[in-house]
Amino acid sequence: MLSSLFWKIFAAFLTANILAMGLVIYIFLPADGKELREFHKELAINMAKTIIGRIESGESVQLLQPYQSGLSAPMKGRFLLKRILILNDQNKVIFGSENIQKNHQQSFINYHSDSGHQYRIRISTPRKFNIFQYLSNPRHTVRFAIVFLFTVVASFIMSLLIIQPLKKLKKHARSLSEGNMQSRVEKKLLERNDEIGDLSRELDEMANTLDNLINSKQQLLHDVSHELRAPLGRLQAISAIMQQHPDASNDIKVKRIERECIRMNELIQEILDYSRMHYDQDNKQSATPVNLSALFRKLVEGIQLEYPTHPIQLNHIDAQLAITGHAKRLNRAFENILRNACKHTPEQSRVIIYAQQINKHVEIQIRDHGPGVDDAELSALTTPFYRANRKNNTEGYGLGLSISQRIIRHHQGVMKISNHPQGGLLVSMTFPIVTTEESLMA
Repeated sequence: MLSSLFWKIFAAFLTANILAMGLVIYIFLPADGKELREFHKELAINMAKTIIGRIESGESVQLLQPYQSGLSAPMKGRFLLKRILILNDQNKVIFGSENIQKNHQQSFINYHSDSGHQYRIRISTPRKFNIFQYLSNPRHTVRFAIVFLFTVVASFIMSLLIIQPLKKLKKHARSLSEGNMQSRVEKKLLERNDEIGDLSRELDEMANTLDNLINSKQQLLHDVSHELRAPLGRLQAISAIMQQHPDASNDIKVKRIERECIRMNELIQEILDYSRMHYDQDNKQSATPVNLSALFRKLVEGIQLEYPTHPIQLNHIDAQLAITGHAKRLNRAFENILRNACKHTPEQSRVIIYAQQINKHVEIQIRDHGPGVDDAELSALTTPFYRANRKNNTEGYGLGLSISQRIIRHHQGVMKISNHPQGGLLVSMTFPIVTTEESLMA
């Protein structure tokens, strides 16, 4: 069954076509009918001359058939015969009726035939042209009906051409809502270079995003269960040992249990933070200019207490340099990256923070002097629970860089991780810049 949108589009096309037809009639058939009257008058005069010729040749007037000219014009044939009156040189009517229709005007001409006789011809024409009078001619009525029928058919076909792709997209969206994440838009719709093609590509991109999101959530649940199962297993083992062998060393075992509980609590908090970064979207109305110089100074002071043997160097950050966002979340993102850099940098090796304005963006770089990461693993560092060199890296949960990336994306920023040519890992971040007036408000 055709949808209501189809009938709306159909009605719009049909109305537009009818209005266009009316405009054409208005332009080519003026209301005053002056051009038509002149044209009808000329046809009537020619017809009157033909009738005079037939009368002079001896034909009976009663046997005259409606004269049909080769021209296609309104009010010809028998309608014109009713408008002709012919008088001979004795002012006697030889053809037509002396009665004149209402709202008609008359004009006279003198005519000399080839035989030398003189005639007076009266032609009556309507003062104003009437479209209904025009359509009273059966031929014109049929023509108008054909044009109207063609307009209806054309409007119907055009409406179908628009609604059919939309119905296919609706079917695709319904398939996605039913859980079929493998459903994709037809290639023919994707290749269209119009708004329907744009909509098709957007829906297809949405399907890919949903598919990746669901797959990442499934992987996240798998990784969470794996990470939580390990400390739980250790707690169960320690508890069983304590029950089987109660002795004075239980205090050590209890402390081990406490450490495992703290570790599990930290892991759960990291998971909650990571999940919150996805669902808790930043409110742009509450975002304010954040002064980067002040933010990094406070951040370095806190991290330096935790890693006193790792000098952290701030490279000439402009005191007025700022980006728009949420200070607490940006602090969390930079803290995760900076702590990760200190963790993998040998003692007495520097961690460098660099920030500068480039055109309308701010670029921030945090570099450590550690061993770096294999190039094949760089793209996976922001994957939840992924830890490079897992065999040699048992600290952390693999969520810090993932959380940082999400925070940066929520601030319209871009984060890129690479190995520095001179050694160590380099994390580069790019943010849109704010104006100088806005930065002074920070």
